[in-house]
Amino acid sequence: MSALGAAGVSVDDIGHVIFSHAHPDHLWGALDGLDEPLFANASHHIGRIERDYWIKPETLQCLTDDRKSFANGASRRIRALADRLEAFDDAIEIFPGIISRLTPGHTPGHMSSK
Repeated sequence: MSALGAAGVSVDDIGHVIFSHAHPDHLWGALDGLDEPLFANASHHIGRIERDYWIKPETLQCLTDDRKSFANGASRRIRALADRLEAFDDAIEIFPGIISRLTPGHTPGHMSSK
């Protein structure tokens, strides 16, 4: 938030949010303390494989105990954003000049752009 403020940008100025993956340092900042979208005027976008992985109940069974909070937190945030969260696939032009690239490894549905 301080970086946005330093740039003279408010949360209301943000029109699009694209998540490369759903780890805490990426997805957690999308909601305020009341689980409301922080960027209320923005569309939100995440890779379909990534979204589906974190909301599957089976994901918890595959994770070590120290990573289960990742799955619970990601699932909660993805569900809270559901009505404004658009899923995209590999090799899709999300916005002009931003083309999705599936780059799994860090997470199963990690995305990069070209």
